[in-house]
Amino acid sequence: MRTIAMTAKHAGKCTQCGRAIVPGNRIHWSRGHGAQHVDCQTAHYQNDQCPTCKGSGRLWNNARCRQCDGTGSRKVVEFARAGGHPAIDPMGVDAVYEDDCARRCGL
Repeated sequence: MRTIAMTAKHAGKCTQCGRAIVPGNRIHWSRGHGAQHVDCQTAHYQNDQCPTCKGSGRLWNNARCRQCDGTGSRKVVEFARAGGHPAIDPMGVDAVYEDDCARRCGL
């Protein structure tokens, strides 16, 4: 079995830890066995960091990172890319919240 150390070009799943492989992670790949992180713990930490500020929450000029709102978290970036919170109607009432409340109260 020949194993190749490389930088991931595509998203996938690690065969060793089961976590996501993000493009840019260092991996070991072999035909028929799939890919696994070179170091699963380090990859997990890297995958949780904002790709713009590398998890610091600040940019090179000490300004707050706009991608992650200064949190340094990749989850915030992915949430914003997915569309963020549901739209709020012009009256300022969150329709999804109101519908959920009405359903729970039986109204």
